[in-house]
Amino acid sequence: MKRQAGSWWLLFAVTASACGAQELTVSETREPPAAPENSETRSQLACINDQTPPLSRVSFEKVANGGVEVWIHGEDSCSGVRKVNYKISGPAGEIATSGSNWVQLFFSVPETSTITYSAEDYFGNIEQPHTLTVTPPGAYCMPALLRDATLFLRGNYSGGHFIGGNVKAANIALSDFSVGSELPADTIADALWASTTLNIQSGAVYGNAYYGTSTTANTTTTFYNGGALVHGQPNVENRYYGVSNLSQQLSRLSANGTTRLEPWGGVFLEGTDPRLNVFTVDPAAFGNAVYRSISVPQGAVAVVNFSAAASLTLAGGGINLSGLDPTSVLYNFPSLGTLDIHGIQVQGTILAPNTTVSFNNASLQGAIYATHLSGNGESHVARLREFQFCQVLTP
Repeated sequence: MKRQAGSWWLLFAVTASACGAQELTVSETREPPAAPENSETRSQLACINDQTPPLSRVSFEKVANGGVEVWIHGEDSCSGVRKVNYKISGPAGEIATSGSNWVQLFFSVPETSTITYSAEDYFGNIEQPHTLTVTPPGAYCMPALLRDATLFLRGNYSGGHFIGGNVKAANIALSDFSVGSELPADTIADALWASTTLNIQSGAVYGNAYYGTSTTANTTTTFYNGGALVHGQPNVENRYYGVSNLSQQLSRLSANGTTRLEPWGGVFLEGTDPRLNVFTVDPAAFGNAVYRSISVPQGAVAVVNFSAAASLTLAGGGINLSGLDPTSVLYNFPSLGTLDIHGIQVQGTILAPNTTVSFNNASLQGAIYATHLSGNGESHVARLREFQFCQVLTP
């Protein structure tokens, strides 16, 4: 039985009995938590017309007996997560149930189990279901989910003038700006999320703008598509841990694509896998290149893992895509100090959870997940499509 103060989880175990038959045990350690205090009031005042579903993040741990622990954690910055729904199909048959805002599952039978899961918030918004597979003693497949923001910063964002999508950060400072105009107009979008301070003036917001502590928004900011300024409780810190964990997990994938460096300054990333192509690239070679190309089969995803570096500059030369579009490219920087982007169009999603980014006189078709971001670069919506990746856990 497992326990943590202030929360609860279900412990689900698939094991083998002494006679070889498969058995299932489910135990609860605590009652589910009550709804957040004054959740109805928060619904009316802090989360106006909230239609945004929560997000799930997944982590794994290999345990001493050869089993695998799977943790599914729901995250919601508005009303909070009411429960995580999940269905398990495997050697013990099929089980459908739900837990609190997070659940812990344990698998030990060396056969594949499939988990379908989604989180639900207190306003009834339900995340689209995701699936993962687990095969003890340590193999698993999980989804890569980076679709909740165009710009996501654990810390500060400032200086942008055009952001077609949405921004989530601890502190946001913008003037003479437009944010959210490329988001769907049929719902009230969450265009701006600031956990702490939201300082905006002389701008246009296509949706709601949330702030946690203070704001300087005034009449020079115009709201469209039914949006409004909302004093809520947005929280980017919880989401950051999921982002950081995903970056680390992706960095452990073995490369199955070819990285070709030409003496004249060309960098060619070439893959043949119809589903997922992984590349390992030296940041200096990529930054100094005069020509960059990524080529994979039509419909496949490219993950470009960069080795550790103190800094990287991307300027000029562009990034040419063959067989894929910006929704199918992920640049993963798990250990990069600073990233300077200027004079270039970047196509794809940048995952750099520990990085301070400077983004000036450049454009992005995709997303950036980082620590801090500043600069006048413009950003356009191109959500990374969900994909699954598989690996084997080590003890």
